[in-house]
Amino acid sequence: MNAVLALGGVLGCYVSGPAPEPARQMEETVATRLAWIDPRDVPRQYLHLMSAPLAGPYYILVSVSGHYCVVPATVYVVVQENQGWPCNWRLARPVG
Repeated sequence: MNAVLALGGVLGCYVSGPAPEPARQMEETVATRLAWIDPRDVPRQYLHLMSAPLAGPYYILVSVSGHYCVVPATVYVVVQENQGWPCNWRLARPVG
């Protein structure tokens, strides 16, 4: 009986159609790199809760156009300023 209920729940959630496309990574030129040891110290304009670690360092790249991208430490140490980098760039929130 439980298997029938579980199968019904799965089939009830099925939506036919193509799978959603993954986020496209656009290349932008890196203007600077920023890092914080504690995610609670990150300014609101650069905080993306879905990408923020619960503890530990928070790394971002900021593009010449003012967008930012949350990156892991391995990317943070490799990317240089004035280098093009493909990333899921986000608009920085207004300050204030």
